[in-house]
This record gives sequence, structure tokens and C-alpha cells, in this order.
Amino acid sequence: MKTLLENEFISILFDEEKSILLSRWKPASEMMESGQMLELLQKFADLARQHRPACFLANDSMSKYMYTIQEQALVAQQILGALLGAGVKKFALILPEDFFVEMATEQTLEEAGEIPFQQMTLRSEEDALKWFAQ
Repeated sequence: MKTLLENEFISILFDEEKSILLSRWKPASEMMESGQMLELLQKFADLARQHRPACFLANDSMSKYMYTIQEQALVAQQILGALLGAGVKKFALILPEDFFVEMATEQTLEEAGEIPFQQMTLRSEEDALKWFAQ
């Protein structure tokens, strides 16, 4: 996998051969401010549109950033728009280990409403990669 973006909060990688875009949030995301999160969200959207992956894996297991209620609709809209614009067919999510962050992430997904591609919540990147291969 090729690293597209790497900082203290997130890694975004792309496997061109398998057409998989992967984001991995880091524990330091707990220190991230809303403006930084929104900036990273825009960078993600740009990378998704540029690389046009068939599959997107959001590994949020180490995420410590809790979306505010105000951010949830914006995040859902921005990510969904980027994935639709990129032509994603499958979306896999690994939920955060932190219970409260998990709840905020699930509420953000609910804000997205009907998602017009296959979606699965899984426990590991390995499980997601197997599902993508099906």
C-alpha cells in the first residue's frame, strides 16, 4: 500500500492493485481540534476523488476523536459525497474501541441515511480485506 497522507492523527493509504483506500485514525486524534478534523476530512475527500477506489476501509479502532452533534451531519455528508463521487462499491468500518467515540461514530453513520453501496461493520482489517475480495 502506498501512503497518501500521514500525520499524528491519521494515515491514509491506497492499494492501487486492489483499488482499496484505507484510513487509520490514531489515538492522538483525541487532541485534534474541530478545524483540524474538517481539514483532514477535505483532504480525504480530495484523495478519494483523485484515486477513485472501488473499496474504502475506515479503521476507526484507535480513534479517540468524538464528533460533536453539529459535526455529525457534515462529516456524513462530506464522506458520503466523496465516496459516491469516487465510485466506491464497498465500505467497511472498524468501529472505535472507546465506547463513547463508537456511539458518536454510529450516530454519524445514521446521519448519512440510505447508503447506495455495500456497507459492513467488521472487527479487523483482515476481515474487511476478505470481504472486499468476495
